Amino acid sequence: MTGVHVPRHSRRERGSVSALPTLTRRPPVDTPEPDPEIPAWIQWPVRAFALAVVVPASIAWAGAVAAALVVHRSLRWVGRHVLTPIGDGLAWLWRHLVVAPLAFLWALRHPIGRGLRWLGRVLVVEPVSWLWRHVAVPIIGFVGAAVDAVGRAVRWFARVVVAAPVAWVWRHAVVAPLVFLWALRRPAGGFFVRFVARPLGWLGRVLIAVPVSWLWRHVVVAPLVFLWDLRLPMHRGLRRLGRVLIAVPVSWLWRHVAVPIIGIVGAAGDAVGRAMRWAGRMLIAIPVSWLWRHLVVTPLDFLWSLRLPIGRGLRWLGRVLVVEPVSWLWRHVAVPIFGFVGAAGDAIGRAMRWAGRVLIAIPVAWSWRHLVVAPAAFVWGLRIPVGRFVERFLVRPLLWVGRRLLVEPFVWAAGVVFRYLLRPVGRAVRWGWRLCVRFSRRTAAVARRLVADTAHWWRENVRKPVAAVLIAMGLRRRR
Repeated sequence: MTGVHVPRHSRRERGSVSALPTLTRRPPVDTPEPDPEIPAWIQWPVRAFALAVVVPASIAWAGAVAAALVVHRSLRWVGRHVLTPIGDGLAWLWRHLVVAPLAFLWALRHPIGRGLRWLGRVLVVEPVSWLWRHVAVPIIGFVGAAVDAVGRAVRWFARVVVAAPVAWVWRHAVVAPLVFLWALRRPAGGFFVRFVARPLGWLGRVLIAVPVSWLWRHVVVAPLVFLWDLRLPMHRGLRRLGRVLIAVPVSWLWRHVAVPIIGIVGAAGDAVGRAMRWAGRMLIAIPVSWLWRHLVVTPLDFLWSLRLPIGRGLRWLGRVLVVEPVSWLWRHVAVPIFGFVGAAGDAIGRAMRWAGRVLIAIPVAWSWRHLVVAPAAFVWGLRIPVGRFVERFLVRPLLWVGRRLLVEPFVWAAGVVFRYLLRPVGRAVRWGWRLCVRFSRRTAAVARRLVADTAHWWRENVRKPVAAVLIAMGLRRRR
């Protein structure tokens, strides 16, 4: 180095290390630079935000961690000292109270089924077959023979005791009188027309039509003609009275009394309306408009002009004090916590699903398959043999007995009643109805003829004379 003098030494001194001069360079000491000062306009909002948001959040987080530790330790103790013994006890009860009896019963299914089948054959099938063969068949045969004999006796009784007398009575008490009446229909009709209808028509014409026509001509038509002639003089007189007594006085009163009064009232009302309109404008409209303009519109305009600065300031404060802290907390605190909780919940859910499938679903499915479905399938397989047995040995015999004892006798009796009683009565009623219809038609023809004669008499003796009188009086034109 320049500026340093190194003295010469001897070889001995050069051979010794201690003789050499020691030149050491001290390393430079790194003096820490002072931190830059934070401006006060940033420092105070940050401290306020930390005091208002970060400190309460950290305190709440510490409390939540402590509560979670307490709950975790409590639940672990409960699971270890309460739930585990209860689960072991329930497993022991399930194994010794459900599985073992079911296994024992399942092992006994074949002996029990064989015993039930033997009991059914000995107690039900063989007694029922013996009763059917040695009791029911002879009884049903005897009942069938008795019903057949009774049916033959009833048929003979109905034919000899009921049908023959009814036919004789019908023939001599109904048919013969109706035939006799049918033979008398024309003589009776002629007698009625000649000795009843025509005399009644003559009496009606002499006693009713002629007096009525005279009364009509002299009592109704003549007064009406007289009143018709007086209509014009009466109308003229009433019109003159109305004009003199009503129209002239009312018009004079309207022209000289009502019109001046209405004009005065209208002028007064117009003046009052103008005065009220002027008073309303001066006393109400102008003060209210001034107050509205200076007390409402002007402050509202000022507030409306301040809306943008106030809104920008509030938006900046909301972003700095709420949005950014909340987004930072959500991104760096809540999202990791939720991810950890979600992973833990997923693991717990998988464990619970595996436990439910192994401890509940598989045993329940096995029990359902071997304790419910298999017996139900066995019972379902017995439906066709049992149904055939019931149909062959119970339903068919009952249907045969009902048909022989109830249906066939009822059908036979209904046929006999219809054939020998209802059909002849219906034919007699139809014949009588037709006879009445023909008689009513003859009577209607006679009545129509009587009405035609009366109308002809009315036209010739009443209508034409009245028309002639009206034509002679000039009230009607000649056609």
